[in-house]
Amino acid sequence: ESAEFLQATGMTEMDAQSFFAEFSALLKSGEREAVVRLLRYPAVVTVQGELSCVTTPEEMLAFYDDLFTGDLWESIIINQYTRERADLAIDHGVVVAAGGAVTFAAQGDDILIVAIENAGGNSFRHEIE
Repeated sequence: ESAEFLQATGMTEMDAQSFFAEFSALLKSGEREAVVRLLRYPAVVTVQGELSCVTTPEEMLAFYDDLFTGDLWESIIINQYTRERADLAIDHGVVVAAGGAVTFAAQGDDILIVAIENAGGNSFRHEIE
């Protein structure tokens, strides 16, 4: 367990690995409602250059297919070495995965996704309150 990881991100590397593995498994099994509950709100969703504010997981479901596309899923699959282990990096206090497509951070006692961007440029970005 890396003390630097904990100090830089506010979470242990084991917790980060577990979170990303859970996220990947939920995506793979098609559990949309569970996936969008792992995102931090409020957020701005960009689809084909159009911006929309979303404040709840229920609102996010309307954009699910625009964001969680095949290219994003491919990035996540490539990133996940085994069921329990992925290639994760630290960048300015957050954890980056899937070649930079997914960013998550400690939020109090929780870990939540704060940004996602697919190859088509559609994205989800948590808005700082």
